[in-house]
Amino acid sequence: MKKSLSTIAMIAASIATAHAATGFYAGGTIGKAYDNSATLSKSSDTDYSLLAGYQINQYFAVEGNYADYGNQIDAAGLTNKNTSWGIYAVGFLPLPTISDAVSLYGKLGMARVHTAVDAGSSANRSNLAYGAGVQYALNSQFDLRAGYDRVSIGNNVNVAQTSINSYSVGAIYHF
Repeated sequence: MKKSLSTIAMIAASIATAHAATGFYAGGTIGKAYDNSATLSKSSDTDYSLLAGYQINQYFAVEGNYADYGNQIDAAGLTNKNTSWGIYAVGFLPLPTISDAVSLYGKLGMARVHTAVDAGSSANRSNLAYGAGVQYALNSQFDLRAGYDRVSIGNNVNVAQTSINSYSVGAIYHF
């Protein structure tokens, strides 16, 4: 009985400290990206992102990412390919009433979006980017993440003002 109580206490302590960890982390996500332009004949595709960041404390991190939002096809049949590099301030809100391992997060930053069209034209723009989601610490090194991200892509090459909305799941490794 004493041994099982100490085992439970050690597991609880490792979960409780998972969000308090500071330092570098890296991970990736995969999901579905939607271009909100009404002029596209195919407005969604599989997306992925690779990310790296530094957890300053339990509540704050700085994160950078590369995202590939897949291909969207406009009304003329041309394929638009959107990718971005972004930098974000990320805030975490631990939810100890649910579990010490669960946090909500929100992020706000800038993304450099590159749009290429198969007709040979392309454009680069820097725009506002933000997101929110939930993160679950499996242990002190691995987290699971589910979230929503929105990147304004400004005036697209062939379409008016638009944004990419991404719904994704992913994993993070803390070094």
